[in-house]
Amino acid sequence: MVVYLILTIGTIGLASLTVPEEGPGSRAQALNRTVCLAVFLLLFAVSALRYRVGNDYWWYTEIMHEIGVMHHPGAHGIVPTEPLFNGIVWLIYNATGTENYLLVFALMSFLTAAGFMYVIRRQSVNFFLSFTMFLLLCFYFQSFSTVRYYAAMPLALMALPYVKKGDWPRVLLFVIVGGLLHKTLFAVLLLYPLAKVKWNRVVVAAGLAACVLVLLFSSRVMELAFLLYPTWRNAWNIEVSFSVLNVARCALVLLFVLWNARRETEIGTDAEIVMLTKMTVMALALHVFAWFIPQLSRITYYLIIPQIFLVPRVLSHVRDARARKLQTALVLAACLLYFARYMLHAGDDGILVLPYRSFLFSVTE
Repeated sequence: MVVYLILTIGTIGLASLTVPEEGPGSRAQALNRTVCLAVFLLLFAVSALRYRVGNDYWWYTEIMHEIGVMHHPGAHGIVPTEPLFNGIVWLIYNATGTENYLLVFALMSFLTAAGFMYVIRRQSVNFFLSFTMFLLLCFYFQSFSTVRYYAAMPLALMALPYVKKGDWPRVLLFVIVGGLLHKTLFAVLLLYPLAKVKWNRVVVAAGLAACVLVLLFSSRVMELAFLLYPTWRNAWNIEVSFSVLNVARCALVLLFVLWNARRETEIGTDAEIVMLTKMTVMALALHVFAWFIPQLSRITYYLIIPQIFLVPRVLSHVRDARARKLQTALVLAACLLYFARYMLHAGDDGILVLPYRSFLFSVTE
């Protein structure tokens, strides 16, 4: 845990050094780029140098072995992973002449760290707060297990500005590339347009009806889920539970937005805030009415992670400096509590990001 604490304190400390930019070529821009590069290198190093860390670590090594030999005589040639990931593994294994899964993990770490740093820097109105939320809410540490998912996630976030503009060809491009890395990303082709359209009474009524129908016909919904994910049908370790934590997270964010919207009229007219708030509403509805779907968070996190942009944007509209500082402190306190809870259970089955090991000090098998 010491490694994670040093990384968290160090990177958040570096992020606090960022300043408002005056324009291209300014000293502020140079400082911010240097800070972002330093933060990226730290995130990348800790992730890329890990060994036997993450719940799915050995599962990935087995899958990568299957990918490496899938074209050999006698191989069954079927793996549950997506074409882009398979291509990356096959290329690295053949280029190096060995089952170099450490290099594959390092490349995925690079894509994850670089992708998240890029979208946070480009899309957040407050880099420090968004990055701190990203780290303390443990999205980074979760990437040690769900490797493909978090490597694909930044592509979904990159699509958000184009969703807001209604530039659907570019949205489709990001989704296709990301979906070839993790197929759950194709779900945003439905979810993101729903967050873009105006929610009139008809849309809201249809949404409520859909929520009730999903709950009433849960067995039919599960059959559809098994059709999309055949490996779930006979899996013994599939996670199915009502996520109190995700429901509470979404409910608190919505209360936060509504509280401030009553006092700052600009919040209700900010198109990005409206869109991201709708995403939080959809995430809440899914966790309440479709909780029985296995690994539901793999879908809802495409709606939840954008909250690292929503919260700072709402705070940017709070004109009372004292109220803004107080609410920022409360947000950081809530994130810190989540971080502490996660780290207390980080060594449990299903997470296994503790203890931290590196191949620099371990003998690989």
